[in-house]
Amino acid sequence: MDNRPLSGLDTREHEVTSFLSLIETLGNAAQMLFGRVYQSLGNKQKQAKGSNQASVPPEADPAAVLRAANRELSARVKASETLAARLKAVFAS
Repeated sequence: MDNRPLSGLDTREHEVTSFLSLIETLGNAAQMLFGRVYQSLGNKQKQAKGSNQASVPPEADPAAVLRAANRELSARVKASETLAARLKAVFAS
């Protein structure tokens, strides 16, 4: 490895790359978490329907709320990945 000090641009590029990597990691973790929660609620909802319990109105359905939150988080993750790709392209040129 080269032991020379990083220039200002190299340091800034490294900071931005590290930050974007952190955002991507957090986004992936959030997506995985909400995916698991959504899947768990879906399984519970199927079991509840199978045991002939009263149906829950859509506005009070926790699974519907989580689906909406999951869609929003997925959109945010996609937007941050797009931003990361754009910034990598800028730094590559």
